[in-house]
Amino acid sequence: MERDLFLAAKQLEDTDEEAMTANLERLVRAYDPCISCAVHVVRK
Repeated sequence: MERDLFLAAKQLEDTDEEAMTANLERLVRAYDPCISCAVHVVRK
């Protein structure tokens, strides 16, 4: 998951922060559908 988040973040680096956060949270939920887990992984 960590590697996938890193690769996704690199691909999304030209997007705004809100879009990047939403996409990274979606990726975390693909591994674990618990919404609170996605919120804790992406820290602002």
